[in-house]
Amino acid sequence: MSIAQRNMDLRMAAAQAVSRLSDLYQGAVPWRAISQGFRFRGRHVHFASRAIGIFKPRDMDEVLSIKTTIPRAGHPPRYVDQMQAHAAEGALAYDMQDRDPSHPNNLLLRQAYRERIPLIYLQGVVPGLYCPHFPVYVTDWDPGMGTTRIAMGLPCTDRKDLVLPAAEQRAYTYRLLQKRVFQAKFRRDLLEAYGERCALTGLARPELIAAAHILPPAEGEASVASDGLCMSRLHHTAFKAHLIGVDPEGQIHVAQRLREASANPFLQTGFHDLAGKRIALPQDPVLHPDANKLERRFAQFQAQDTPARGASWRGAH
Repeated sequence: MSIAQRNMDLRMAAAQAVSRLSDLYQGAVPWRAISQGFRFRGRHVHFASRAIGIFKPRDMDEVLSIKTTIPRAGHPPRYVDQMQAHAAEGALAYDMQDRDPSHPNNLLLRQAYRERIPLIYLQGVVPGLYCPHFPVYVTDWDPGMGTTRIAMGLPCTDRKDLVLPAAEQRAYTYRLLQKRVFQAKFRRDLLEAYGERCALTGLARPELIAAAHILPPAEGEASVASDGLCMSRLHHTAFKAHLIGVDPEGQIHVAQRLREASANPFLQTGFHDLAGKRIALPQDPVLHPDANKLERRFAQFQAQDTPARGASWRGAH
């Protein structure tokens, strides 16, 4: 097997492994999970390094990943990618290590630029939390400024699909990247607000908790904790399907079509027993779910449900 083929096989194995982590943590992956690395042909391989942003595993002669770390409070950012809020022409600025074009790690970036090598990008969301992207490409090399630019490639299902979109398409892929980052930060903020617990059941397993938007966010809009609710993944699916609803006063409702389902102990404890209970709320009132959005969402739930004797949630109290 050629070195180039081995590099690509390792790169695709890394991309698949980091994608599984992204699915597990719903786009907001803690460093403790990333630091565990992955297995490749019987060997342990790291995704990235804690100390540096440009990473080449010892099993490769190419860069595998780049990383942007968000500094903790009181620590000023050192690199432009730690503080930028927008991209030019669909590509993010990414500083070279120490802004020295001759540094060995930056020469790896130059190789990635010249050879159009697809990279994993671990984009910091908050300290210790990353949103993975694959593939991304180095699109510019500016040794005078000590800066490169990176752009997200089109999502792929096969290594033949690993392509960098044309310049006019990069704005779309950049919006996709930003959407993932917004969702990752929203998830982290929401889990912190609810103590990493489902607001309906109290389930306290972050891997099983979803950050549920009360209403879909506007295009390009970053959500805050009051825009959502913490729910188990199962209850989030039911919420999206209007099988359960939450009224503006925080009371849980179960759709009649679910209540009329065949008797099942799981449905009884997982759904029917929730009817009439109230959701748990964050300690900080600022983080409570937006009542106006709850009312609009609950109106959608009522429209989907079969009314019982014309009763509304207001008349049920």
